Amino acid sequence: MWTPWVGKNYNKDRILILGESSYTYKEDADGLAIALDDDHPVRMVEGQLEPTADDSSFMTMLTNALTDRDCDTVAKRHAGWAQVAFTNYVPVSIGTAARQRPDAQAWGMAKAEWPMLLERLSPRHVIVLGLGSWDHIPKGKPIHDAAYTGPARDPAIEEFTLANGQTVLCWCHWHPSAGASWESIRNLIRHIKIREDRQPE
Repeated sequence: MWTPWVGKNYNKDRILILGESSYTYKEDADGLAIALDDDHPVRMVEGQLEPTADDSSFMTMLTNALTDRDCDTVAKRHAGWAQVAFTNYVPVSIGTAARQRPDAQAWGMAKAEWPMLLERLSPRHVIVLGLGSWDHIPKGKPIHDAAYTGPARDPAIEEFTLANGQTVLCWCHWHPSAGASWESIRNLIRHIKIREDRQPE
């Protein structure tokens, strides 16, 4: 299992942003791919917190969503990423180039680790980025929310229950490489927070 990024203010809303997968892209002096470290999701976020942010289009879109695109300083980017947790669903590298798809074994590993991931982070909400991930996540209890206009999946929201009885709502959303925009991700985060505010104490 990857070591997830957990922002210092994560406990306020307990929103986990779930990417799909990662690929090995670094090479050593001999031109061989270097295996990703277990803390790869943490390093992905830390790349956004440098004085000059990493140019990953995926992570830049998430940073824009978390800061309402007001991310021209390190402090603003830190504040945005402080509020969420982040990791990828597929717990292994799926190749050495972008656009490769997880194979059946990789999806199987992700599905097997899913309960452990939820128990480890105890989120109240998971934003699942990517229809492929959504279709390979174990099925939960269907939830209806007429105000959420997400991807054409039925259901597009599912509920899971942790060992301590806490419920987790998982939200299907497009992947940034296939239909999501920073605005759509931002709007879903806002929708989740409004929904939380309306829940009875």
